[in-house]
Amino acid sequence: MSAQITYEGGDNLKFEIINNGSNGAAFQLHNLLYPDLYPLKYAVEGGKSLIDSSNVHFDSNGNYSFSLHGPNGFVRQFSGNINHADMDVILAYDPSDSAIILSFFIGTVAAKVTDNAYGQGTWHQVPGSHSYNLESSGNWYDLTIEFEDLGYSRRFMGRLETGVESITDPAMGNLEL
Repeated sequence: MSAQITYEGGDNLKFEIINNGSNGAAFQLHNLLYPDLYPLKYAVEGGKSLIDSSNVHFDSNGNYSFSLHGPNGFVRQFSGNINHADMDVILAYDPSDSAIILSFFIGTVAAKVTDNAYGQGTWHQVPGSHSYNLESSGNWYDLTIEFEDLGYSRRFMGRLETGVESITDPAMGNLEL
């Protein structure tokens, strides 16, 4: 599964959910700038994608902040400003190596990467594609990628599915999250 938000111009952002799995999945999208709004609810068939641009809005300064929740601990958080609409961070799965791959190509700006739950701390990463092995966390991940000077961040949480039995999230119940 993956999700992304892009600026379409005018008053709209385009939000896309891609379900690469074979089963359908339910999702909820929360607007964190306007918490009184009801979450948007989506169902995406296996092997299909969904695009919505009618209900995904930003504030009068061009800022946006959304949180998408799906099955098996899948969470994506998107915060930024439409003035940096050309920026994107992509997370891909590499089940054969029990790894995720983070890719971003935003000039020469280094990203601050924070492991929010599994003990890897915080580091700075240069643009490009970077692989992170997840074996020590039972294939669970919770990473925040920030470009602090630009007010842009993405948070990726979930579990890499490999088809092999796994463990319950080892960070579950960690009150420091």
